[in-house]
Amino acid sequence: MTKHMFLSIYDYLKSKGGWIEIRARRVGARPNTVEGVIKKIFFNDNPNGLSTATWFSAILVYSNIGIEFNNKAKGQKIKFFKK
Repeated sequence: MTKHMFLSIYDYLKSKGGWIEIRARRVGARPNTVEGVIKKIFFNDNPNGLSTATWFSAILVYSNIGIEFNNKAKGQKIKFFKK
């Protein structure tokens, strides 16, 4: 993961403000999920590219930069929260 990738996903979460599903799908990623955004930006909008959302999400949450993880909702979700 490059700094550009990390910041792009962080900025996307910050701009959305609400819960975003991670949805790490290898095939047919939806565009309104973390996986879909990653594939759109970094894999030429190929919804069948490599799955990457789980490790992106984990790094963002554990970096302590304002990303919260919610595993209690249906489907795992993350969001930006203001400290």
